[in-house]
Amino acid sequence: MEKVIKVTIPEVPAVPAREVDDTLYGCDICGHESKQKDSFTHCDLCGRLICRPIRKDGCSVSDKDDWGDYPASFCKICAELKWGKYAAEAEAISEERYAKEEALEAKIKLESLNTKCDTEEKKS
Repeated sequence: MEKVIKVTIPEVPAVPAREVDDTLYGCDICGHESKQKDSFTHCDLCGRLICRPIRKDGCSVSDKDDWGDYPASFCKICAELKWGKYAAEAEAISEERYAKEEALEAKIKLESLNTKCDTEEKKS
């Protein structure tokens, strides 16, 4: 005699294939609104949601040279502070860091030139 097992499968409500996202995103600086989240980015300093620098309304600035391959995006408030009010202080830090990097490179070069490599030891 075979044993029969009864299994009850609960009903599962149908889920739509794709839910519509009606979220409206807005720039914290200019107030521009869009349902497309990729129209916005975050300020790399303060974190505000801002329009991508592609828009020409001046609420955000992109600085490709700041962080290499990844352009930095700043809201206009942070950009004015970074390149305005605090520009001299940032430049002093940058020059100090550059001087330290130069000194370290000179130290490495000097030590490297004073260290014999394998081929020089074999010649002697």
